[in-house]
Amino acid sequence: MDIHGRLADFSLQEMLILCVDTMISGAVVVTVGTDRHTLYFAEGHLYHASGPDVIGYDALWPLFELVDASYAFYIGHRERIQTISDDTPAVLARAQKLAQEWAQMRPFVAGPRVVPALATPPSTDHVQIDEEDWPVLSYIDGQRTIGEIAQLASVEELAVCHSLLHLRQRGLTELGAERPRPQPQAAFAPAPVPIIAAQVAAAWDRGGTPGSFFTKVLATLPLDAPLPDELPPLPDPRSTGIPFDIDGILRLLGKP
Repeated sequence: MDIHGRLADFSLQEMLILCVDTMISGAVVVTVGTDRHTLYFAEGHLYHASGPDVIGYDALWPLFELVDASYAFYIGHRERIQTISDDTPAVLARAQKLAQEWAQMRPFVAGPRVVPALATPPSTDHVQIDEEDWPVLSYIDGQRTIGEIAQLASVEELAVCHSLLHLRQRGLTELGAERPRPQPQAAFAPAPVPIIAAQVAAAWDRGGTPGSFFTKVLATLPLDAPLPDELPPLPDPRSTGIPFDIDGILRLLGKP
């Protein structure tokens, strides 16, 4: 058995903080179209994140831009690699802040896969280039993406975007199309980790949230099923006639 929901009803930030507070172990799977993003927790610590073509922190922060998507939590599943080691609440706060900054940038720059190119300014008599923009300008070749330029220049991707906007205002660059994403690799099948009721109770005693939604359902869940290759579609209960008691769910979660 697993736990399904939608981010429109229970935000990603709330769900992940709940995973930390209840010291849960398992995999949170967020599905966006045909893409699947997976976050792995061990006793409330986020230690690995993976997306269709990226892992680690870069697979985490874009999820905070989502307004709505389906998610599922699979209790007791794990990965054998670790790509995130920092304090989990700090990582989540940093990821949320970066997502907010990118949301403000996207009307001007679609994302880090955009390929900028050099342009010839209308007049070269008085072209001024700021010192911080020179490293970015030197790596623009019409082939490298913003993300690749950021790595070569040892700066953040958002800093590259700001430099590109400065350079475009001076007629020195133009923003091309986004590079297509590489074909996804076969996903590594996570190994299930049994969690018995006593272990769950011990985690709650160490700092869990008594009376929370997870507290009420974890001890009864069968924990030996592998993560499915495809998640079933989630109908909107409000469009299917199924009673949908969001207030009741919030009460179970211990929210006022």
